[in-house]
Amino acid sequence: MLDGSSPQAGKIWKKAVLTFTYDGKKMTETFLICNTGNHAAILGLKWLDAHNPEIDWNTRTLSFPHTPPEHVAIAEEEEADQNP
Repeated sequence: MLDGSSPQAGKIWKKAVLTFTYDGKKMTETFLICNTGNHAAILGLKWLDAHNPEIDWNTRTLSFPHTPPEHVAIAEEEEADQNP
């Protein structure tokens, strides 16, 4: 394990496929169930690479960047030149 404990602590017991919503993003993920010692969860590099969350190491939180809108108003109608 990450903390140097015996392999017994890291033995995978079960696998669960869950669909959930986090920070407005719907996901379906496979979770490997095991004793993680003092850690609430361990995120794998494949998951971090696939979802690329923003990680705040000081507060120990993660969030997902919001998807930019498909259309953006560059100028209001009254600002547009009527005879370009």
